[in-house]
Parts: sequence; structure tokens; C-alpha cells
Amino acid sequence: FSPNEDGRNDEFQIYTRGLKSYDILVFNRWGEVLWQKDQNSSSWDGKFEGNYVPQGMYFYLLNGFDFEGKPVERKGELILLK
Repeated sequence: FSPNEDGRNDEFQIYTRGLKSYDILVFNRWGEVLWQKDQNSSSWDGKFEGNYVPQGMYFYLLNGFDFEGKPVERKGELILLK
């Protein structure tokens, strides 16, 4: 995604299907949590502590439960471009 305020792909967001509840965390390469989904925001704007993070690769972790109560875990990478 490219948080350059051009109105296209400015936020990182995961769309889910079949999950009753979930949490998403975004990490830098040192394992520091840069963003965590909460009730007020389901997308990341590329900022940490009010400032845009540098261009590069970041990682996400999704933990949740499906409608049968089974745990679901997904992880992956995302590339932030300026």
C-alpha cells in the first residue's frame, strides 16, 4: 500500500469472511508492534506515533475465531511504498 495521501491504496486493511472476531497486528522487522486493530479503526494508515513509517516490508498477524469457535491464525507480509 502507499500512504501518500493520493486517495488510492492509502491504508492497509484486511477483509475477512467467515470470522466472528479477529485482531490484527502490524510489526516492523524487529518485532515492534506498529499498529493494532481496535474498535475504532480497522485499517492502518502507515503511521506510528503520529509519523509515517519508512518505505519497506512489514508483517501482519491475524488471530481470530470462526463462527464455530475454532481459532484462526494468518500471517503475512506487506510492502509500504511512498
